[in-house]
Amino acid sequence: MGCFIRRKKDGENEYFYEVTTTYDPSIKRSRQKVRYLGKNIDGQPTRVRSRVARRSFNYGEIVPARHVMKELGITEMLDDLLKNDSRAVQVLALNRVLRPVPSHLIEAWYESSYLYYEYAGLKLKSQQVSSLLERIGDSDIPEKFMDRLSKQCGLGGALVFDITSLTSHSEQIDLLEYGYNREHDGLEQVNLGMVVDKKNGIPLMYDLYPGSIVDVLTLVNTLKRIRARGITEYSLVLDRGFFSKGNIKELVREEASFIIPASHTLKSVKELISTCKDVRNPCYLRKYDDKTIYAKPVQLDIGDIRLDGFLYYSPSRELDEKEGFTCRLYDVRCRLEQKELKEWMNPQEIFEGITGSMEQYFSYRVTEGRFHVEIKNNAVAQRLNKMGKFIILLHGFQPVWDECLSMYREKDIVEKAFKTIKKDVRLRPLNVKKAETLKGLLFVCFISLIVRMRLLRLMKEKQLIPNYTMESLFFELEKLKKIELDDGEFITTEVTKKQREIFNTLGLTP
Repeated sequence: MGCFIRRKKDGENEYFYEVTTTYDPSIKRSRQKVRYLGKNIDGQPTRVRSRVARRSFNYGEIVPARHVMKELGITEMLDDLLKNDSRAVQVLALNRVLRPVPSHLIEAWYESSYLYYEYAGLKLKSQQVSSLLERIGDSDIPEKFMDRLSKQCGLGGALVFDITSLTSHSEQIDLLEYGYNREHDGLEQVNLGMVVDKKNGIPLMYDLYPGSIVDVLTLVNTLKRIRARGITEYSLVLDRGFFSKGNIKELVREEASFIIPASHTLKSVKELISTCKDVRNPCYLRKYDDKTIYAKPVQLDIGDIRLDGFLYYSPSRELDEKEGFTCRLYDVRCRLEQKELKEWMNPQEIFEGITGSMEQYFSYRVTEGRFHVEIKNNAVAQRLNKMGKFIILLHGFQPVWDECLSMYREKDIVEKAFKTIKKDVRLRPLNVKKAETLKGLLFVCFISLIVRMRLLRLMKEKQLIPNYTMESLFFELEKLKKIELDDGEFITTEVTKKQREIFNTLGLTP
């Protein structure tokens, strides 16, 4: 907006400062940047001493993360939706991307970062952060953000959907209920469903459900939300856990295009695998990722619905599965035979505790306080016969064996997203007390997850992965500092060879 010179008296001395005024649209008011020019000597600004460093800020690691936020339009969307709270949310999200800390340490991290200068004046004490998260969670801002993100990035292609659980000790979050616990920790939980765009490698939308809600309801609601956001040309990639008659019926009724692996627990699936003994016929021999695989077209009836698909047989996968299974079989037998039973022990309970999911493959009798174990040959033979074989079913598009297999193998992108949001972004364990605060925290973590997954995709595309993990990349760039001098001017420390290579590879300017 303008630039002018300000004079300031300090006792008998007078000093000159250059003041630059700019308009900040995010806060809708002007901001001033002050630069020290020197002491007034004969009417001219004169520096009377050499400049001294006042303090330093972490800077280098912020550059790629903020680049991703701007590239995907996240910064612009947050400014428009959150107004004055935008910068605080950006700081919270960047912290969980770069170095997640508990809420009571957010302010200290912020003050050590160059964001403290660029986004000056933020109040980020623990109570203020909680209030901000609660306001966001009690608003429609997350939904509006996902609407814009979906329209910008997810107008078609393969969408991968899955669901996970988040457990908590809190007694005040009404979404917490007992249900199928994927964490196996016996706590109440909320269910988190997420849709990931395979093409861009980022999550597009999420939703929270009470812990007792079954997967079929989350799937139906997700289909409705996808279409409500204007995404019509898509293929949904689902995990085996969604394979049930109810889910298949709903997917077909909604006219959804989908790919799903068949569960071996269904009788019709077992029968199909056992009857397709000719799957090893050379006419079905293919090559995928430099390994041989057999792909036989099949059809499976689920109630009154007939689905096309492929029965795959992978010799290399069969060897790996057999090795893993027989090792577990041997180890469980050894543990049973070595177990000394006391008189007060219940042999059946001990047997079930040791064998776990392998119980069906053993029989036993007890003699003189010891298990005498036999392996059930027929049960083992049936299990071995299925190894290396799996069925992928599809609906809504022409079946092509390699495309079907490729889409199925990409389903782990959402599993990686869950792992990232729980461990790297530190969403778990849940330490909030209100449902609104939980929703606000999830929104911040969702933004962080987008940034991390997009940055990871860039690192893979630019072939940085062989040399750096994301954490090692951040640590290397963290050495690049912004130094504030006593006259208010900032200088950047010298860029090292490794840092220059990273920036050049990512196409960034420090």
